Order: sequence, then C-alpha cells, then structure tokens
Amino acid sequence: MKKLPLKRKTFSEIIESKKLYVDKTEYIHRLVTGDKSCFLSRPRRFGKSLLLDAIKELFVGRRDLFKGLYIETSTDYDFPMHPVIELDMSYAETATPDLLKRSIKRDLVKIADREWLKIPDGYYDGVLISLVKKLSDKYGGTKVVVLVDECDAPVAANIGRLSAAEANQEVLQGFYTTLKKLDEYLRFVFVVGATRCAVGSSDGEYNDLVDISLKPEYSGICGFTSLELDQYFGDHMQKTLEALVEKGDLPPHSDQDDLKKELVRWYGGYNWGSEPQAMNHQAMNLQEMNHQEMNHQVLNHHEMNHQVINAQVMNPFSILNFFNKKEFSDYWFQSGPPANLTELIQADPLDYLDLQLDGHNLSSVTRVELHGLGSISALFHGGYLTIDEITMVPDGNEKLAEKYSFKFPNHEVGKNYKRYCLDSVFTTIAHELQIYSKTLVSAFLAKDPKAASLTFQDILSGATFPQDAADDGYHYNLIRAALLGMNFELMKEPLDRQGGSDLTIILPDDVRVVVKMEYRPKLASENQDSMQKELAKGLEDAKTALKTQDCVGALKQSGKKAIMMGLAIYDRKDVSAEFVEV
Repeated sequence: MKKLPLKRKTFSEIIESKKLYVDKTEYIHRLVTGDKSCFLSRPRRFGKSLLLDAIKELFVGRRDLFKGLYIETSTDYDFPMHPVIELDMSYAETATPDLLKRSIKRDLVKIADREWLKIPDGYYDGVLISLVKKLSDKYGGTKVVVLVDECDAPVAANIGRLSAAEANQEVLQGFYTTLKKLDEYLRFVFVVGATRCAVGSSDGEYNDLVDISLKPEYSGICGFTSLELDQYFGDHMQKTLEALVEKGDLPPHSDQDDLKKELVRWYGGYNWGSEPQAMNHQAMNLQEMNHQEMNHQVLNHHEMNHQVINAQVMNPFSILNFFNKKEFSDYWFQSGPPANLTELIQADPLDYLDLQLDGHNLSSVTRVELHGLGSISALFHGGYLTIDEITMVPDGNEKLAEKYSFKFPNHEVGKNYKRYCLDSVFTTIAHELQIYSKTLVSAFLAKDPKAASLTFQDILSGATFPQDAADDGYHYNLIRAALLGMNFELMKEPLDRQGGSDLTIILPDDVRVVVKMEYRPKLASENQDSMQKELAKGLEDAKTALKTQDCVGALKQSGKKAIMMGLAIYDRKDVSAEFVEV
C-alpha cells in the first residue's frame, strides 16, 4: 500500500519516493498537444500546483518520472526538452503595482541567472521579452514553455482595497499581453488560479488564453473521480473501512461501496464537466416555435431541455486527510477560506447566506469583475458552489439561452458555509438555531403568539447590528438568515414587498406560514409606555397588511393550508407576534 502524499510535494518527490500518485497524464497529454495557451480555474488545495509541476517535468524531458503512467505507456509522446519559465504569483509582493513589477522582474532574473544568461536591466516586461528570446537561442531555437501558478493572487490579496487590486490587475494583464507578442518563441503557456480576474476577460480582450475550466474533457484534471477512488485507494479504503466499523462510525456490515457513498456525500459533488449543448434536436425544434409556444413548452417540459452535469469530482485535500486520519471531518473547510472571500462575506453575510442559485448566465462564472464582485462567481471559484444543472430557456428573441443553476457540492461545504455566514451575524446563538427551529414549528402549528414572540426575541438577542442597521430591511434579512440557518425552506418573494407579505415559510406537509414584519426604531424620549405603543402599532400594521392584501389567495386556491402571522420588532430586541385569521 503506497503512502499518501499528505504535505505539499513536488511531482518528482512523489514519484521518486514511490508515494501514491493519481495519474493525471492523460489530461496532461491532451493539454500539451492541444491548444497552445490555456487557462484553468480550480479552487484552492485542488492540486493545481502539482499539475503544473508535472507539466514542468514533462517539458524538461524527465521521461523517467513518467514511467508506467498513461502518457508513457499509451501515447507516442516522445518527451522533447524545452526551456521552462515557471512563476508562482503567490510569492509576489502585492501591496503596490510597483512592488508587483519588481517581484516579477526579480523572479525572471533568477531564472536567467540559473541558466547563466545575462539580461539587460529594465522594466519587467522588457526582462520577460529578453529572457524568452535568450532561452530560445541558448537551446538552439527550441521554443519556450511558460507556466504561471496562482495567477490571481496579487489581485485577490487586495480585494478589500479596490484601487490596489485594479492596479495589480493591470500589471498582470500587461504581463500576459507581452507573452502574446512573443508567440513565435513559445511552445506552450499554461496559467492556473482560482479565478481569471488577473488574465482578462474570457472573450480575449487581453490575451488569447483558452479557458479550459468548464470543458468536459478536462473535468477531472484536478481532484479525484469516483473511478480514481476505486483504482488508486482500494487498500486505503479497506483499512479505513475496518477502522470506522470498529469505532462505530459505520454500521457493522458496511462494505467499500457504503464507504464510497459516504465519501461522495462528504467530499464529492464538484462539477466542471460540461458546457451547454443548446443545439440538440429537441432544442432546435423549440426554436422553430413562436415565442408564446416556446415559453409554454420550456416551462412545461423541463426534462426535455435539461442537462444534468455528470462529471463528479471529489476534493483531493479532504480525501487524502480522511484516509490519513480515518475519520470524517471538515478538512478542507477548516484549512481556512481565502482571505478575499472572508472579506466579502463579512461585509455582507446576509447576502451571502441567502443566495439566488438559479437562472444565471454563463458569464456568472467565466467573467470576474472587481467592481461588485458577484457572490455566485466568488463562491463558485472559491469551491463553495458548483454547477448543478443547465436549462435551456427563451431569451426573449425567440431563441434559446442556457441558464445555470448552482448548489453546495457536498456535506462538508454546505454545513460549514452556512455556519460561517451565521457566525458573522449571530454572536451567541448560531449553534443553537436548530433548537429554535423545533420551538418555532410548534408555535406556528399551535398558533401560539407568545412562543413565537419569545423565540424570535431570543434569536435577535444574539445578533450583531451594524450602525446602519436601524431599518426594516436589515431586520427582514436578519430574520430570513436565521430561518435559513434553521434549515427552513423559504419561498422567494417579489422584490417589492410594500403592503404584502414579507416571506413565506414552508413547513412539513406543505403548510405555509405567511409572515408580515413591521419594524419600529427606538424613540428619542423612550419609556415603557411608548415602547409598548410602538410595538402594538407595528403589530397592528402587520396584521392590517395581511388582511387587506391578497397574500394567500394563490395558496387557498391551490388547497394548501396557510397560517398568517404578523411580527412587530421594536428597537432591535423587543418582538411581538400575533396570528391572523383572514
């Protein structure tokens, strides 16, 4: 049984020490014999650096390291040697664009010194041009390979300082533009990172890098597939299975298939396996319909135009640590979210908790803009969301367009992401939300206003309130976040909630709780009397809105049981609830 490569190892270290290596050379062969300049996006700790290191060894002619691997046994690749420029942007100084330029120049000069090349002093782009040309000359006109790791690190490190991030982005895009001018001297360019914010847009505005991130033929280039789990981890699976059964973490008669299902549930579910196939036969037939018929057909025949992504990839960091520790735990999440994502979530945790996961365009994941960085894009590239499915819908011009839906990939990510957001909002009761959920369900079904009031009051008592939170919108989002944290299913409401219901909670047996909330700020001259009057007035307004608006008409017509509740909040902490008969 081969030992696991637990700490960050180079490709040569893993092979030479005979540690376990999951053979990715079929993907590598496809990559280096395909497009000349490529970009790959994958989350942190998914094996990007190891992949890049293996490609480096391939191009420096280390055929001995690939003995027995796919590219050596199943292809005619002859391992020609090429000079390699390898850069890791995570080691660059990023506080200012000048420091970034100096860092890039410093690393290029180191490569020149290693190759005994004298490079004229100058700006970093001039040094790059000189290095590429001199390397090619030194090796008899052989073309140069350029490999860039963590390409977006200088931008991501400054995501909280937008001007610095934009300045570093401009430097990096200039770097790749310079590479494009050196095309005749280059054999292969491969750039990897969590996002493409450093390399420009996917439409080639700054460079000609081909984005392979969502190409089906590269879906498993990083991470472990289910087949690879069977092929490489059989012995580890058996030893771990025995240990888990002995500890009681798995039932006594569990087998490797049972363990594998748990591994997929905990650490699998990542999908980068397909691009939309809009022009299938049925979609073409739909395009021939008029717009009204097309809408009807698409909405009522979802299965006909629905493509489920089939390429499932497991988180390699969690899998390796699981087999080492022989216990289920949150290995990847506990290793720490990237700092830029932490800043984004902490700036608006309610928005990042209550995500709209459906109906996104492909640009949601292929374009990353620093201004108003979208939550879906940030979470997808960070590894916290994955593609769930692609649907074909009318685009308004009697044509079909792909729409992407997202989901949390697995148990490890789903539960920890939600807890992470809640911990940014609730200082004392995030871990107690499941207890409150049972109390609320009982209060709703019994129409017990006192129990509902006290429960919501307890929830708000553990919440944090920014200085600008004295409005009904923040309290609405806070209550919604708490309900989501308690795993309640909520119906999406129209953006304009004036006069109507604020949210609808879906209980078991399809019972709907329709809620109207009213918030009253603290009065300048406050006493107990005035507080109670404001609370009562807020509750009365909530009840009136429920009675006068047809909030539940559609529910009644569908035969669903509806419970209506008015909820009044005074000065962030005092809550009064009342159930309304309409």
